Amino acid sequence: MQAARQQAAGAPAAGGDIHAALTSAAALHRSGDLDAAEAAYRRVLTAQPENPDVLHLLGLLLSARGDHEEAAALTGRAADARPDVDDFGFDHGAVLQAAGRPQAAEAAYRRVIDRQPEHLKARYNLAVLVAADGRTAEAVPLYRDVLTAMPDFADGHYNLANALRDLAQWAEAEAAYRRTLAIDPHHAGALNNLGMTLRTTGRLDDAVECYRRAIDAAGPVAEICNNLGVALTELGMPADAEAAFRQAIAAEPNHAPAHNNLGVALQDRGRLTEAVAAHRRALELDSTYGEAHNNLGNAWRSQGDIPAAIESYRAAIRSAPDHSGAHSNLILAMNYVPELQDGAILSESRLWTARFGNASVACPLANDRDPDRRLRVGYVSPDLRRHSVAYFLAPLLEAHASAAVETVCYADVARPDDMTDRLRGAADHWRSTVGLPDGDLAALIRDDRIDILVDLAGHTAGNRLAIFAGKPAPVQVSWLGYPNTTGLDAIDYRLTDGIADPVDRGDEGYTERLYRLPNGFLCFALDATVPGDRPRRRGAGEITFGSFNNVAKLSTQTIEIWTKILNRVPNGRLVLKSGAFADQPVRTRCRDRFAQLGVAAEQVELLPANAARSEHLAAYRGVDIALDTTPYNGTTTTCEALYMGVPVVTLAGTRHAGRVGASLLTQVGLSSLVATTPDDYVGLAVDLAGDPDRRRALSASLPERLRSSPLSDAAGFARDIEAAFREMWRTWCAT
Repeated sequence: MQAARQQAAGAPAAGGDIHAALTSAAALHRSGDLDAAEAAYRRVLTAQPENPDVLHLLGLLLSARGDHEEAAALTGRAADARPDVDDFGFDHGAVLQAAGRPQAAEAAYRRVIDRQPEHLKARYNLAVLVAADGRTAEAVPLYRDVLTAMPDFADGHYNLANALRDLAQWAEAEAAYRRTLAIDPHHAGALNNLGMTLRTTGRLDDAVECYRRAIDAAGPVAEICNNLGVALTELGMPADAEAAFRQAIAAEPNHAPAHNNLGVALQDRGRLTEAVAAHRRALELDSTYGEAHNNLGNAWRSQGDIPAAIESYRAAIRSAPDHSGAHSNLILAMNYVPELQDGAILSESRLWTARFGNASVACPLANDRDPDRRLRVGYVSPDLRRHSVAYFLAPLLEAHASAAVETVCYADVARPDDMTDRLRGAADHWRSTVGLPDGDLAALIRDDRIDILVDLAGHTAGNRLAIFAGKPAPVQVSWLGYPNTTGLDAIDYRLTDGIADPVDRGDEGYTERLYRLPNGFLCFALDATVPGDRPRRRGAGEITFGSFNNVAKLSTQTIEIWTKILNRVPNGRLVLKSGAFADQPVRTRCRDRFAQLGVAAEQVELLPANAARSEHLAAYRGVDIALDTTPYNGTTTTCEALYMGVPVVTLAGTRHAGRVGASLLTQVGLSSLVATTPDDYVGLAVDLAGDPDRRRALSASLPERLRSSPLSDAAGFARDIEAAFREMWRTWCAT
């Protein structure tokens, strides 16, 4: 090293001296003595200002030291002086790339490739450059060219896999990640990104294994631990997910996504107050984090604080205007607000459509216009599992006449269960759409030649409303999963009935045309695992009212009505059951709301959700009279109460969500328990509480009354639906 310094000390002359000086400078450069090397290069440069070798080498040294401006100028002069040396042009491109001048770097790489097409480094760097510029499809063949010549280049396979993943070419991406790992089994990036690919395509167990291997290879990196937690959340393992997110935060305390996702896991565990704190911490770290605003809104909604939820959803939309899920959540939350102005939900739904409902372009359809042929009906839903939607879809699927319709279910279900198996067995065809981009799903529906496409989600979580905008089927219908308009003109009809949506109101408030079924718009699947039974009796004169609806439905109006009922019923008490009541602060706030109206704490019992549905249903045996919520009625809870022998009192509101109870009770012949005003609601509940003979008669008759009603007549309901679909189809054929 010292000898090299002495050798380069004097100013170089010409010829051999220049060569010797440059050789000594390069030796210093290689040894890591950059100060001495720079000084030596500059002495050579003083003697020969246009020497391409010193321009090139000094440029590389300066680039490594972060002096990109001069480095780019020097390497550019070298490349101009010796255009026949491809590495000069390549290194100039690399310096420009490091300097943040991608367009100039791209031009340099392309010049090298034009002169030397087999220059693999230039081709590879060009691929990296165009991929970073978002031109992913252009990068793929460049990567493939490099890998043809260098099949064991692990990072090449890895970057190719990333490009294929970004193009949603999941199978090819997976293969490229696996090739990377065959070369380098401990490649943490490939393990992590393979996990992301597997998670996206619904292979959650395999994804978890990949993330764990990545952590073994790289240690507890925050990003990988966070990804592990997301997969565990989707697997329904919130305790393990919480541990993974906390590990991510321990590794990187300011990792906002980990704090946000920790909040989601805590929500899943019923720890809603802690979830709010986690989402707020994520927002302290990044106030523009749209997903954290959205998830905070979900936490507030789960606690029943609808105004706070709406505020958070609006903040999410401001931070992330392209977050369609947050906008759908806002629209859903608006359905819980009693004092909402007429047309507000329709207006917000149209805004959603303006932002997200025009992304797809309608394509010509090749469906056979025979008005009387067998129809292909597609059902689109993320809820084809143990979910309220499934309890109403199952009897229809099982009762559909095979001569009339051929059914296809498009299931966005990452975690199938026994209900998924039941629905799959009832459908003629089953398509898992987990990880399938909207455009590909729309193409699949067109290829399946679906005639009637039915959306079962509306503006609820996991919806695929965007695909309906492109009209992949001739006739499109909204039904079941959401109690209001979608706002999409491309959805032609909405299935309802004349009680939930009175005929005299026409189609007001909807973009869809309302199709009113003659015998109710719902059919309920009875649960044979729990026999319908009369509720157990309490002490003499004691009346237990109950509501097992989620806390978001406990509006101020609802609590005020229930308070009036309790005040007029001696020994009256109220049992509320919801998953949110696993959280102590939520229970406290709920009791405080009643206490502010004069209801004693011992009059209100708050129960968390049951893990098993049989236990949930059995809890109705402790209820004498079920009280419906307003302005958002229960649906599944009302059917369950009736099945378990518990009469339900409801208030018929002004919009569909508040009239479902009236529809259900009318179907079972109990319109006498449908109130038209809050005072009427109080009177009906108080009168029923004071008439033990009537209660006993109702309790004894309700299970059979339900079984023999249109609400449980799956065959009749299927014929009504099929007749509706046939009429819609004939209308389309005639246009």
